Amino acid sequence: MASDSSSVVGSDGGIAKSGKSIYDALHDSPEFFLAGGDLEAILRAGLVGLDLNYPLRTRSKVLKSKICEVLGYPVPSSFKKSKPRFPGQDFDTYVQKSNNLQIWNEEIVPTRRYVIIRLDESSKVTGVRVVTGEVLARLDTTGTLTKKYQAQKCDSTTWC
Repeated sequence: MASDSSSVVGSDGGIAKSGKSIYDALHDSPEFFLAGGDLEAILRAGLVGLDLNYPLRTRSKVLKSKICEVLGYPVPSSFKKSKPRFPGQDFDTYVQKSNNLQIWNEEIVPTRRYVIIRLDESSKVTGVRVVTGEVLARLDTTGTLTKKYQAQKCDSTTWC
């Protein structure tokens, strides 16, 4: 972790003292915006070894809560649906057990950061990588938007 970012993150860092949430823009506080390499190092140090052996929704909340804690943000009681999931730092998270990253229902944004969290077979975090959408777009061999459709029944004859 770079020495200049160590005073920004964590429970005693500048982000925690600022009172900002993960949803707050950092235009007025650029000193809190973490460069890609710093973000990767900070998240790797705070997440490697974390056990994420939970059902998917619980795993997602546990992970986002831990990221908030590591970066020094207050953990919200519930996470808003936003794109990206961490708008202030402009990143989304993807948890992967395999080498096949799929980004569902949205185009890759060249300037957005994508935090890829690697799990082993027992669902423990073994690695963290931060890449930009520009890098991901170069790796996309299909060029197609992957869509996932979900529906639920409103009643016995109608889909919502």
